[in-house]
Amino acid sequence: MKEIYKLAEEVSVQDIGETSSASSESQVEEVLSSISDQQCSDWSELEIESLIEPYNSALLEWVSESSQNVEFVEEAVNSGVVDVDNFDLYAMIQAGQYQQYKQVAQEVFEWLEQELEEREEEEDV
Repeated sequence: MKEIYKLAEEVSVQDIGETSSASSESQVEEVLSSISDQQCSDWSELEIESLIEPYNSALLEWVSESSQNVEFVEEAVNSGVVDVDNFDLYAMIQAGQYQQYKQVAQEVFEWLEQELEEREEEEDV
């Protein structure tokens, strides 16, 4: 059985397409690359923190790109991930970006698992 991270090396963003949570194909590409680099077999093993933007200007750009990104920030706040007593705008945006990457990673892993199953079934035929 082939490992999912090896399949992540072989496929491209064009194979997967944009996920419903991703705001760009580059996010899907980043997740694929991280899966491969970190040799993850499950989305929960992925170090999502490594994908989060460290620069404030880029965070502001990300949150202003779409209302979906604002919704990810709101989700992070509402889920208690963000300490609202010690308000930090950039930490709040980073938490939203984390939420988005987590969902993108889950969607990419689902696609990879399905693709792996289909390839194995073809080999068995």
